[in-house]
Amino acid sequence: MGDEASGFYVEFLTPLIGGDYDRKGRRKATTEVAGIASQRLRHVEILLHHSWSIDFKSGGFAAKIQIANPVSFVAQKALIHEEREREDRAKDILYMHDTIEVFGARLHELQELWQRIVAPELHARNARIVSKASEVLFGNLSDDIRRAAQISDHRRLSPEAIREACQYGFIQVFG
Repeated sequence: MGDEASGFYVEFLTPLIGGDYDRKGRRKATTEVAGIASQRLRHVEILLHHSWSIDFKSGGFAAKIQIANPVSFVAQKALIHEEREREDRAKDILYMHDTIEVFGARLHELQELWQRIVAPELHARNARIVSKASEVLFGNLSDDIRRAAQISDHRRLSPEAIREACQYGFIQVFG
């Protein structure tokens, strides 16, 4: 929205219900709602658990915006990981890494948010998947982690640094 210098990017999400493909064999990646394209994702509801509200101002535009808290954001990325396209999995790992880095000094607070608010709202199976993600997603160096390091080339993150930071963060927050 706006021009490149003063604009901002907004992404709309809607739940992906049912199969990944429609009856004609087309992938149900996006939908249009009131003329706006919206990406369909699984487990979108977790992003609404204890969302944060921020006051956003840019130029003459001002709004109160709800955003996902970091625990819900990272948990949702872990839950959808296996279903994502190859290039999206690498981006998601980098998003998880960056979120853990940004909130690294508050991991104890994030653990409390997970235990008291987010995990109880999830189906027990999904909470277990997130809790085991430190080992499943970050226990070993994977091609997804290597691709995440490649797309972060300007920051010179090594695959092992990404893996270690994510594994540590997941252990601290999700147990």
